[in-house]
Amino acid sequence: MKIIAYLVLLSILGSITWKYPFLFELPLIGAIAGAYWLFFRQPDQNTKPEDHQKPQSQQANRENALLPLHKRPD
Repeated sequence: MKIIAYLVLLSILGSITWKYPFLFELPLIGAIAGAYWLFFRQPDQNTKPEDHQKPQSQQANRENALLPLHKRPD
């Protein structure tokens, strides 16, 4: 579904650029921003916490960073 939304966004931006060629940067900026927004953004903060993976504490992150790779927890 995300790919279809991305392609629709690109087609809309392409049609605007086809009609107004001086807006040639619009599809490029829209493609980058749309890809980030659809595929790489973090989940909303309004959802339930159990829906997300629990982050480790900062202390655990520091301790794991000091361990050799073969001794780090999964």
